[in-house]
Amino acid sequence: MRSFFSGAVMLIGLGALAGGCEAFTGTSSSDPLGPSTSCGFSLANSVNPGKKAIGQSCASGADCETNVCVLATDAASVTNKQFGFCSRGCDCANDKASILTAEQKAKFTCIYPPSPNQTKRHMVLQCSSPEACQQVDAGWTGCTNQISGTSFKVCTAL
Repeated sequence: MRSFFSGAVMLIGLGALAGGCEAFTGTSSSDPLGPSTSCGFSLANSVNPGKKAIGQSCASGADCETNVCVLATDAASVTNKQFGFCSRGCDCANDKASILTAEQKAKFTCIYPPSPNQTKRHMVLQCSSPEACQQVDAGWTGCTNQISGTSFKVCTAL
């Protein structure tokens, strides 16, 4: 019985590592549609066609294609304390619309802000260098995997 339990724990741990799980302190479900945390940001990919794309600077949601601008003053903005940037909600409410598409996963990740801002999960830019971030918006100054709420390297402006 003990070896079965140890093996099960090991398999679960390996599965979490292989899946690139992101750390967060909210509740989750085993449903493949994502954690059951409610959504604090809109999930829409395109509300304002022709406006700024995810990762570009903004002053309000009206500036963004997604109608979501994560302001530097928002406590959920753990990657950027210098300017607002366009984003959208993700991995919430067991809603299929909250799941990043394969195309989006190549460029973005969903960041899980710490409590009490868990409902404000949002998309952030993945990166390989600060220069890659600056190709999206000149305001980005860094690229690190040292941000709480994600295991990926993401653009920062702290």
